[in-house]
Amino acid sequence: MFLETDVVAFVRTLHIDVGETRKILDEENQMHSVLNTLASVGSNIDTFWIPGHRQRPFRWNDVPTKTVQSLISLLKQSPSLANLRFSNIKNLPLSVPTSIPTIRSLELNRTVLALSDGPRAPGRFPASPLHCLDYLCIHRFINRLVADYPSLITENIIRFKVSVLDLNEAHLAWKILSNTSRYLRCLDLMLRVDMRFLATSPINIGDLSALRTLNLYIQTGSQATIPPLDDVFSLLDPRSQSTSLERLNIFFNCVAPHTLPISLINTADESWRLLHLEILRKKHQRLKGITVDVDLHVNPSGTVQSRLSHMQVVLKDCILAAICVAERPLPAPRVCAFDVHVKARS
Repeated sequence: MFLETDVVAFVRTLHIDVGETRKILDEENQMHSVLNTLASVGSNIDTFWIPGHRQRPFRWNDVPTKTVQSLISLLKQSPSLANLRFSNIKNLPLSVPTSIPTIRSLELNRTVLALSDGPRAPGRFPASPLHCLDYLCIHRFINRLVADYPSLITENIIRFKVSVLDLNEAHLAWKILSNTSRYLRCLDLMLRVDMRFLATSPINIGDLSALRTLNLYIQTGSQATIPPLDDVFSLLDPRSQSTSLERLNIFFNCVAPHTLPISLINTADESWRLLHLEILRKKHQRLKGITVDVDLHVNPSGTVQSRLSHMQVVLKDCILAAICVAERPLPAPRVCAFDVHVKARS
């Protein structure tokens, strides 16, 4: 492999897509030579992302030693490096992200952290707190991070994104939230509507005094009708004092069954009423905007656009009807912006 050195200075993002075959990691592909070239001429990389295959994650131990050494050297020699993303990796040593103490954004997506660096550095290795970190994303396997590296997460985080799929993960997420409550301004929760545990979980946004934006990402699966949302929306009814929340964004990701999903929204589900401003304002007096966004994947593929457009209109009307009973219309936009977006695609 050969890189024009005068071009290297313009590289801002390094994306190593391992893929299912993992051929890019083979020693003969000379990945370490590419990384050494990037490091030798002075790197201006600000983002590094290495994703494995979702169905076949790779083990960090299987990465050739030369490649690992060259990669760590490059990352350490990249003064502009601020964003690290790791996806679908097993046994990632925490010494990899913590070797760059200036990073501001760390994403661990379906990535399992290792207890040690293995044969390259025997024994348990120290995890240095990331004092500059202001964004942390953990999608799955939060238990390893909280249990083995409790000192890694500092109170300086201002945005935290985490998947919470059972009660144990809710307790672990709350440990991080409690530690970052002083500065945390944005919280993103990735949830599944069929998991009913949030009403009894320790997550209480009323205790997050600095929180201004709450984003709920809700997976509904392939169902003819979205199940009752009372458990998910219990998060909006904090058990303590009023919040400082200013923005509430709710994103639904839905897969429609083979029949047209006209009945996807159950207007009789009273939990939708919890999104009405009169009710929300009881605990969220500073609320300035609410967004409900539905991303609907329709089967079978190839559904004509006119039918998709019709679904979008119908579903939007259903959502508004579910939230606003006749005697409780939505407030004027000057009081609080309320937006509903529906996108149907095949």
